[in-house]
Amino acid sequence: RLEVDSDERLEVDSDERLEVDSDVKLGVDDEDTFGVDGDQLGVDDDLPVEVTGGEGALIANPFPGLSALSLKQQLRCVEYWTVVLFTILHMLRLNLYLGTANDQLIAMGFTDPQYSRLIGVLSVALPVGGMLAGPVVGSLLDRQGMFVGFLTVCTLSVLYGIASFFPVFWVQCVCFLLFSIYRPCLYSAATAYHSVIFGFENFGLLWGLTIFVSSLTNFLQYPISLLVNALLDGSYLIPNSILFILTVISYLFPCFIWWRSRRLSFVEVENFI
Repeated sequence: RLEVDSDERLEVDSDERLEVDSDVKLGVDDEDTFGVDGDQLGVDDDLPVEVTGGEGALIANPFPGLSALSLKQQLRCVEYWTVVLFTILHMLRLNLYLGTANDQLIAMGFTDPQYSRLIGVLSVALPVGGMLAGPVVGSLLDRQGMFVGFLTVCTLSVLYGIASFFPVFWVQCVCFLLFSIYRPCLYSAATAYHSVIFGFENFGLLWGLTIFVSSLTNFLQYPISLLVNALLDGSYLIPNSILFILTVISYLFPCFIWWRSRRLSFVEVENFI
């Protein structure tokens, strides 16, 4: 225990001081909490967590305090299930297009040699786009934070969706380019969100659960393909239009991040449970 006599100060940092009166002992007990004469000070349901560092801290982590929660508490957070729903939607859209790109190009009326050239462009764009976009996306998330990161994901998805509706050769090439950037952006933003917001203690379980639920939902691409071939004469216009509308609605998630980060000056952990 650290004995502090009367009128002495224990400096916490350059801006804050902890006043300690006479006969008060400051120590660390076996449960790794700080005690002052038997009273525990820590993060509990009644103690707010102060957001320090100003606006820059909120850019890095718009939901401070969630990483201190247990796994059970984190699984009950709306901040977790909103990103799960966001990932489900965008992963379904990605995998549906990857699995049906050939059929969609044929349904648009492309034939050889344009069809073969487009398939070649897509084959090159996917790895090259992912390789080039990775560092840019990572830097964007580091410098601008979650709001800008997920806003970029939604915008790329909308632009790719618009381009995918036009049966024009060069427009489809632009579509492939946007798609190849959109895919690594989604995975980078979702992974960064899980690690920054919820910390690394439960990162594997939370991210694994998100991928598991999203992968189960991706099985919807098979009944969608059957429906297209049976009732829609091979045209993916209606499924793509529905997913496009849902993508526009998914702008609500980065707006939610922006709204929460702007209203926080003091954050109570119980508000996230």
